[in-house]
Amino acid sequence: MLNLTHSTPVNKLNKVKIGDEIVDEYNSQGKVVKIRKSVVNDSREFLFHLDSRQTIYILSNGI
Repeated sequence: MLNLTHSTPVNKLNKVKIGDEIVDEYNSQGKVVKIRKSVVNDSREFLFHLDSRQTIYILSNGI
């Protein structure tokens, strides 16, 4: 199980795949069923949709 926080490095976020089990600092957890990645004003946006019908959203300024 991968533990994600607001300070998780972008290279670790890029390695998350569909089927991985993840948990965030607010205890949202489950298997990833969909991933959306985009760039917004020099920031990277990650949306992880989970099988538990929860979404983990991370906006990172890292490269």
